[in-house]
Amino acid sequence: MASAETAAEHERILREIESTDTNCIGPTLRSVYDGQEHGLFMEKLEGRIRNHDREIEKMCNHHFQGFVDSITELLKVRGEAQKLKGQVTETNRKLQSDGKELLTTMDELKQCRLQQRNIATTIDKLTHCLPVLEMYSRLQEQMRTKRYYPALCTLEQLEHTCLPKAGGYRFCAIMAENIPVLRTHIRDVSMSDLKDFLESIRKHSDKIGETAMKQAQVQNSRDSDVTHQHGTGSGRRLRKEAGSGTEVDRSGGSPLSEQDSGILDVEDEEDDEVPGAQDLVDFSPVYRCLHIYTVLGARDTFENYYRKQRRKQARLVLQPHSNMHETLEGYRRYFNQIVGFFVVEDHILHTTQGLVNRAYVEELWELALSKTIAALRTHSSYCTDPDLILDLKNLIVLFADTLLGYGFPVNQLFDMLLEMRDQYGEILLKKWNQSFRQIIDQDNYSPIPVATEEEYRRITGQFPFQDPELEKMSFPKKLPFSEFVPKVYSQLKEFIYACLKYSEDLHLSSTEIDDMIRKSTNLLLTRTLSNCLQYAIKKKNVGLAELVQIIVNTTHLEASCHYLEEFISNITSVPPDTVNATKLYGTSTFKDARHSAEEEIYTNLNLKIDQFLQLADYDWMATQGGGQASDYLIDLIAFLCSTFAVFTHLPGSPIEHARLPGFVEHVVDASPIFGCVKSLKLTIQGWTSALPGFSFMKKSPLLGSFFVVEDHILHTTQGLVNRAYVEELWELALSKTIAALRTHSSYCTDPDLILDLKNLIVLFADTLLGYGFPVNQLFDMLLEMRDQYGEILLKKWNQSFRQIIDQDNYSPIPVATEEEYRRITGQFPFQDPELEKMSFPKKLPFSEFVPKVYSQLKEFIYACLKYSEDLHLSSTEIDDMIRKSTNLLLTRTLSNCLQYAIKKKNVGLAELVQIIVNTTHLEASCHYLEEFISNITSVPPDTVNATKLYGTSTFKDARHSAEEEIYTNLNLKIDQFLQLADYDWMATQGGGQASDYLIDLIAFLCSTFAVFTHLPGKVAQTACMSACKHLSTSLLQLLLEADVRQVSMGALQQFNVDVKECEGFARAGPVPGFQGDTLLLAFIDLRQLLDLFTQWDWSTYLADYGRPTCKYLRVNPHVALALLEKMKDTSRKNNMFAQFRKNERDKQKLIDTVVKQLRNLIATHQS
Repeated sequence: MASAETAAEHERILREIESTDTNCIGPTLRSVYDGQEHGLFMEKLEGRIRNHDREIEKMCNHHFQGFVDSITELLKVRGEAQKLKGQVTETNRKLQSDGKELLTTMDELKQCRLQQRNIATTIDKLTHCLPVLEMYSRLQEQMRTKRYYPALCTLEQLEHTCLPKAGGYRFCAIMAENIPVLRTHIRDVSMSDLKDFLESIRKHSDKIGETAMKQAQVQNSRDSDVTHQHGTGSGRRLRKEAGSGTEVDRSGGSPLSEQDSGILDVEDEEDDEVPGAQDLVDFSPVYRCLHIYTVLGARDTFENYYRKQRRKQARLVLQPHSNMHETLEGYRRYFNQIVGFFVVEDHILHTTQGLVNRAYVEELWELALSKTIAALRTHSSYCTDPDLILDLKNLIVLFADTLLGYGFPVNQLFDMLLEMRDQYGEILLKKWNQSFRQIIDQDNYSPIPVATEEEYRRITGQFPFQDPELEKMSFPKKLPFSEFVPKVYSQLKEFIYACLKYSEDLHLSSTEIDDMIRKSTNLLLTRTLSNCLQYAIKKKNVGLAELVQIIVNTTHLEASCHYLEEFISNITSVPPDTVNATKLYGTSTFKDARHSAEEEIYTNLNLKIDQFLQLADYDWMATQGGGQASDYLIDLIAFLCSTFAVFTHLPGSPIEHARLPGFVEHVVDASPIFGCVKSLKLTIQGWTSALPGFSFMKKSPLLGSFFVVEDHILHTTQGLVNRAYVEELWELALSKTIAALRTHSSYCTDPDLILDLKNLIVLFADTLLGYGFPVNQLFDMLLEMRDQYGEILLKKWNQSFRQIIDQDNYSPIPVATEEEYRRITGQFPFQDPELEKMSFPKKLPFSEFVPKVYSQLKEFIYACLKYSEDLHLSSTEIDDMIRKSTNLLLTRTLSNCLQYAIKKKNVGLAELVQIIVNTTHLEASCHYLEEFISNITSVPPDTVNATKLYGTSTFKDARHSAEEEIYTNLNLKIDQFLQLADYDWMATQGGGQASDYLIDLIAFLCSTFAVFTHLPGKVAQTACMSACKHLSTSLLQLLLEADVRQVSMGALQQFNVDVKECEGFARAGPVPGFQGDTLLLAFIDLRQLLDLFTQWDWSTYLADYGRPTCKYLRVNPHVALALLEKMKDTSRKNNMFAQFRKNERDKQKLIDTVVKQLRNLIATHQS
């Protein structure tokens, strides 16, 4: 059984050996040797081998005969093959021998064809290379001669047209490498030229403005001459002629020279050959730099830089010198600089396409106009010389006309000149006051002796005097008046001329000029000259002869008043009988002065009589009288006779009155019937003395008692006095009283004193009205005094508002108890249901400023109401008066105080926020003020023609100013933080966190916007959006700044981290109210730009550019190109061995490719 299994196993192994590859037979043989029957297996194997040998032998025997037959046939073929081989060898030898000459010829032909192809290739390559070399030579020449714009055009043509055709020669590679260097050099040199131009323009703005103003003056003179010749009135140039200076050839044909600094040397020309302002300036650096940056694809960068620098220069130009008000030259230099600045901007506007636009120039002009007017108001207020004020006015008019010729609106300047007119008038009054005083002090109070006809004509030429009787007399003779009269008359005419000079060129109608001159002349007559005449009359040691001469002088001056009226009408071409024409008060002024002199004569006579009476020595116990008058009385009569002999030139009534007072006084003193009148006199005097400061009113009770007596005499006697006599006395008293009140009340600065004076005058008028005397003129005078009272109130309330502002803590009012809450809401109408529900302590949103200001407004209204009482005015008139005065308080006084609070130095954002909150609540309270006025005047607010309060607009304007100040301060603070930025623009990799300066900036913004909780939503949102936009724009400008010449990818990564920090701040919602990610839109330009560079997604950008769905829609190709150029320079300059590293070479080629594609893209869209 075992042997059968062994035999079967051996058979299997043998089959496996026969069918298996010899490489795998090892395991089979091992299985044989591992067993015990290997001897038996060897026998089996040898038997199998023998079987195979027998089979092989059988097969060979079967095929051997065929093999023998094949060998036999092969031996037969060998002979024939040998023969054929000999023939083939012979044929080959002959063929080789015959083809050797042909091969030689073919080699020669091949060599000729090769030379011919090389020559053609060389010619073709030279055809492409020679233009490259010629163009590069031209480029070098242009660079050497500093013709940079043509050089840039040549550079662009060389790079995009010639070099690609020339091929990859080594000199082409060198040129290609030099092209970015040359382009950067051209950009830097053009920017340097622009900086030199801007610096030169800043230094020479004075000269440019002076030339422009001189040109405008010459043009105005020519216009005036032409219109004068044609009799069409004064004309005015409304628009300038086209500038004679033409734009420099924009192809850059002229090399850079000394003229490129901005100012050309212009020789002095004749007065009628004034060069145009643009002829002084060479604008080629601006044009050249603009064209170069446009070609380089960085026009936006250039425009932003130019505008930023010009804004800085504008701020410097608009800053006046501290001593500008001292001389006219200071003002002229200030105006010249401003005009020069805007002449340059106007020329740039009209000769470049888009470098500056109309909106930008108008914005600059609006800023300049407001600052200029503020500076002029401030500095002109220090001026006390009328000639300087007049010269300044003419200079401002010339300044306005010059800029008007360039299309700038100047209405505000003429409005300011009309404001300055009042200041000019006051200064003139002071100057003429000194002149009148000097004339009075130098006068000899004697009639003028005239020895010849020439002297007589000279004096009557100065003063309109006609006396037929005097003309008939022979020389020498005397004029009745002293030197005082022609001198004063001449001074009056000079004053009128001075007023006329100021009114010229102010775009006023003849009627307005006439009205202005008459009002100013009335002020001179009723205030200045009247006071000077009172000074002359009241001087110490003035004698009766001098007083008589003063009466004579004022009589002649009074008679000359209608000549002054005619004189004004002649120079203004306005008839004196025009409707609403102002009448001169000269007659009343001189009449009042004459009456004062007469009163002084009466007083002096009475005093002199009293002195003589003191010498009386009566013997009251004498038994009989003497036969003759007393000695003292004889002396008195002699004195009176000699005195009245001096009164030859006086009018009749003063002489009669001069003789009467002494006797009347004795009659009054001697008659018992007047005892009650004297007691009444003393009572009223005592009552009047209780009002301090009214020393000039102490005569009013006496005046009242005088007319009480006269009225009693009129009604109790028959014919002693009549109605005409009493009315004449009352007319005299009324004119003198009103003149005295006008004079003395003008010195009053206390509103309470003015109010008490008004009440006293009302009582005085009502008293005399009860006796039948007309007092309408007194009430008219009280209405005139109302304006003075209003001005004094405004000054007082201005101090109150300033004090409230200075004392305010700009913090919400803390309220601890219900009583405090009710007290404050009782002062100010405030309602907030949400706040009322809160428990104490709590805070009101506004500061102490609000209730205090509201209370002051109500007190002002009460003060205006007090004055309007008892003036016989209707409720509507009282309401209108109060509303107009309150509007003045709001729009002038309170508005200026709020601007003072906003513009104060060191005012912080928290204070500005509180000011906005305060003005918001005050604006909301305006309708309560309307109701308050309506309640106290009983006039409904919806009455037709009722004046509306301007409180809403006042507080709204103040709030807008505070908002603008917040935006400005935030942007300035952001700029201060950005100045701390210190990026390593060559960093190999970015940091892991935001820069320190940016972290501090974000912390500052967060703390700042936390203060904006009480602000109206739109204000806080606008401030936040403005700050974010300014931050985004400043960061982009920082990245594209010309000083940053190279930027690495590591620096961009760090910059990207900082922008992400800004986006995190915006996403956090520092101010509530923004919808979604609206605030993130402020950084969208930066985000897309940085994503494009960090992700290097240029294929998407270039493919989708211009489509609304473009992923990088906000990326400007000019900006991208500028940044890419900086990265290109970095890669080229900082990698010395880049040419030996394949990845660096590929990166550089990729950047070059993208640069070319961007340039093609820009060129395509520009075309």
